[in-house]
Amino acid sequence: MGELPALFQRFDWYSLIDVAIVALIFFALLYLVRGTQAAPLLRGVIILGVFFIILATCSRLCVAAPSRALHPARGPIAPPPWYAAIRQ
Repeated sequence: MGELPALFQRFDWYSLIDVAIVALIFFALLYLVRGTQAAPLLRGVIILGVFFIILATCSRLCVAAPSRALHPARGPIAPPPWYAAIRQ
């Protein structure tokens, strides 16, 4: 919980403008597909995306695929146990 005040200290006018632009883009997309069959699908994709981002942020998971180029401090990445069965 100690990180919450630090988060608000970094929030400035540029962050507010950024949030407003992203909200406007989502509003425009939803407005564009309003009344079509794509509306529930797009709404579901957005909800799943927001849920995934919140889950990844809360559990401190890396959203991007880990690699040595992105994370040079990490050692070699071991493949999952089922990798050998898939490669056969």
